[in-house]
Amino acid sequence: MARASNLNMANLLTLSRILLLPLFVLLSLYAYRSPPSSSSQLYHLLAIIAFFAIITSDLLDGQFARRRGQVTALGALLDPLADKLFVTTSFVLLAAFGRLPAWLATLVVSKDLLTLFGWGALFILNRNTTVNPSRLGKLCAVFQYATICAILLQLPAELNRWFFWPVTAVLTATSFVGYAIEVIEGANHRGAR
Repeated sequence: MARASNLNMANLLTLSRILLLPLFVLLSLYAYRSPPSSSSQLYHLLAIIAFFAIITSDLLDGQFARRRGQVTALGALLDPLADKLFVTTSFVLLAAFGRLPAWLATLVVSKDLLTLFGWGALFILNRNTTVNPSRLGKLCAVFQYATICAILLQLPAELNRWFFWPVTAVLTATSFVGYAIEVIEGANHRGAR
């Protein structure tokens, strides 16, 4: 069976997601740092468009990878990395501008950093580092993206405070516990050989 080329549509979409991140950050900075004006509203609208472009590329790269047999080791590494870069950067940025609480940003960033540390440790120990997202992990990612979206679309503060923030926090914490157990079991299983 022929191996899929690293230069394929799925990986290009993932790379486009990474390249769109600085644009999203820049537009968000101009939108939130500037006093309310027609310019800041334009930057805010463009940040929303960049956000949906990132989401769309995230959805499409998985479709291309599976349906066209374009699954590669590079894609398996870049896809979760792109997700974590976007989520981590967005939560830090939005917390810095007071759009979401610092405790939630700290929880999300800590989970992503510790997960990356776990993968890195397994890689250094020459263990299996294949990323197999669980249903809980996928649901967690959906709510993290939804939280960012709710803030960008300026949904009512009560909806964020009483729904998106607590649900995202619980899912982030529980999915991290699941990943931690998987990493520990993987290390023990391979170490026992």
